Amino acid sequence: MRGIVLALASLALLLTTAACGSSGRPEPPRWLENKARGLVEQFNDPSADVSYIVRPVPVVLLEGSLRCPDCSGPISERPTGSAAAIRFDPKTHVFADWSLVDGDRCEALRALGRPYAGWCSRVQ
Repeated sequence: MRGIVLALASLALLLTTAACGSSGRPEPPRWLENKARGLVEQFNDPSADVSYIVRPVPVVLLEGSLRCPDCSGPISERPTGSAAAIRFDPKTHVFADWSLVDGDRCEALRALGRPYAGWCSRVQ
């Protein structure tokens, strides 16, 4: 009897998860979403498309008409790109590294170097 109850409970959980459209991927934490909202402003494109990698290391990916946020000089003369990958420390949530490329978000990940180059399948 106990086995039947466990099986039914497992089935109910599976059906509930499937009905909600869950992809099995974790949602980005609120702190990472907040960072992304600030980043679209810093990269000078409030309408940029935002995606995330949550695990094992949090990365915000932007696609749009982006401008280098850390480069000196007038904003109109700063380097531009169409995609950026911004990595954060998973424990402290502090900015760790970033890339800006003319390409897509996968190319921005590759520009971060190893191991990020193979993480395109983890994008949410």
